[in-house]
Amino acid sequence: MRKKVNSFILIILFGLMNAQLEHYQPLIITRGYDVKVDNVKMDEVIIDTYKINYKSMKKVIFHYDYENAMVKYWNKEEKSFCPFIYLNKSEEVIDVNLGLFNHFDLEKTNEHLFQASPTYGGYPSHYNRLNSIEILRRNKLSLVMKFNFTDEFGWKGFGIVVLYNYKSLDPLLKKYKNKS
Repeated sequence: MRKKVNSFILIILFGLMNAQLEHYQPLIITRGYDVKVDNVKMDEVIIDTYKINYKSMKKVIFHYDYENAMVKYWNKEEKSFCPFIYLNKSEEVIDVNLGLFNHFDLEKTNEHLFQASPTYGGYPSHYNRLNSIEILRRNKLSLVMKFNFTDEFGWKGFGIVVLYNYKSLDPLLKKYKNKS
């Protein structure tokens, strides 16, 4: 009898723990795979809550253009690339939609920091918010960005994303492969 009661309690506790884990799913911002759009290599970035199935997660395609000093993202509704960050200009980007983060504006506050603010007044409660984007490193080959966010429960977090300038990187990779 005692074994039955203990096993019943364990089953209930396991069920409660499993329900809690399913309720809170952390936000993930990380680099995915390389993808090709119009025969140009680009970076896929995951911006979604954690899911076991990788294919069901929301992904955004970014293109780092070192020559024009900007980062563009693929807008699925318009089916075209839209500006995301101007690295040299202090131009504001309006009404950006990235994965879980919808309807925000980006304003450059200094050389390495872009503040995000809601496009339409303030955010409602229990909403995933992008707070800022920091440029940690920028060179001809890559751009390292830190996305600072607050999730729907008010927990602060960040994600590091490395974007590559494939125009400059591909010739180096081919040269390295030929040597080996």
